[in-house]
Amino acid sequence: MGFELGLMACVELGLELVQLETDSKVLVEMHTGVLARKAALEGILWDMNYIRQQLSSIEFLSTLRACNGVAHQVALYATRVGGSHMWVCFEPK
Repeated sequence: MGFELGLMACVELGLELVQLETDSKVLVEMHTGVLARKAALEGILWDMNYIRQQLSSIEFLSTLRACNGVAHQVALYATRVGGSHMWVCFEPK
């Protein structure tokens, strides 16, 4: 899943303060404990928590798909050409 790959890329890039956005509100709420975990996603959530421990700070954010145009464009590109792709953006200070 994209979350796992995104977290692994953050660790490999040496990033310490991370904000990870997704349009999967349910996944974010399960990971943060707002919703009960579903058995079908338990493996993904466990992997995310394990990788998360290697970062200084990480914030999981849920955003509407319409508000996350860049992520949607990356997903469309990856679907069209195949392979694994990521977009890294450093927030202005």
